[in-house]
Amino acid sequence: MRVKLSYTVEEEELLQEVAHTLRNKGQIIQQIIVDWNKLIESLEKSDDFNVVKFRENIDLTRRQLASLDFRVAEAGDVVDAYHRYQEGLREVPTPSVPEAADTLETIDE
Repeated sequence: MRVKLSYTVEEEELLQEVAHTLRNKGQIIQQIIVDWNKLIESLEKSDDFNVVKFRENIDLTRRQLASLDFRVAEAGDVVDAYHRYQEGLREVPTPSVPEAADTLETIDE
């Protein structure tokens, strides 16, 4: 079962937080590579090959890769949204504030 987590960071820390998340996922990638090489070795050592264990490890690797793909996509979505937000801040015109005299004239009318 998937559970959605959410938390808040300061705006100026957002990109660093995404970098931290991706760095952690990099460690998972390294472990997947180690496990992948073990899978290959298990095929090459056919004298003690266990097909059930092999299938379980393949399934685990596929789930890890799918989870990794999902997390990396989320990181991309967060950075895209942050970029759009930053661009929007630059494009939003400053609302004009009526002069006090103009406001008083409107009230008097």
